Amino acid sequence: MINCKDCEKLCCKDSMMPIEVQLEDLKLIAKEKKLTLDKAFDIYCRIAPFTVQPPSLYRVGIALKNPCAFLGDGCKIYDIRPSTCRLFPENVAADEKRKESMQNRYPCVLDAKVDAKELEKLKNKIEKDKEETDKKIFSSKLFLIELKHYKNESLRLHASMKELENKNMTEQAQVFFVRKMHMLDQIMNSGVAKYIDYKHEKAINMDMRKFVLTNLKNL
Repeated sequence: MINCKDCEKLCCKDSMMPIEVQLEDLKLIAKEKKLTLDKAFDIYCRIAPFTVQPPSLYRVGIALKNPCAFLGDGCKIYDIRPSTCRLFPENVAADEKRKESMQNRYPCVLDAKVDAKELEKLKNKIEKDKEETDKKIFSSKLFLIELKHYKNESLRLHASMKELENKNMTEQAQVFFVRKMHMLDQIMNSGVAKYIDYKHEKAINMDMRKFVLTNLKNL
């Protein structure tokens, strides 16, 4: 995959692009830093939203805190960096629509040489890792969070969402998107929130961060 060049390192700082971490990634980080899994999560990670059905339905996952704590002059854990980082920018370069919309902020997508076989191999590995993460950390195939449970906050965020699907995202749409992502982060990481338990098909109130920490302690 591509060797990262000197740049503004937006992919390590951008709140619009949470860096997803799978259980296997967390194990490598914990081993490198000589920490238990729950401690590594507590120090370096957060609960994060990943789009399932825009603009209101999101999958619950784990991401590195923003900006990435491992960002210095370069990546301090480059050899064991999360699989999401290993995919970038080739996964974007391989998708012409995403490439066109992101090339101004991420010029590296223009230089990326895509090895289709390697990219597919890595994507398949990540999907398997996601299954293990969902099973062992979340004790379920999937948890979802739906903004309709937070109407007072979410309704005013929906107005410009259609613009996000256009090739050139307007500044207003970017602001709306960033605000919504921050709001979701706050909901997920600040205590009890309402989630949809996909496995049991019911809405439940829970503190997701404590739930994840407890499961990690038991691994």
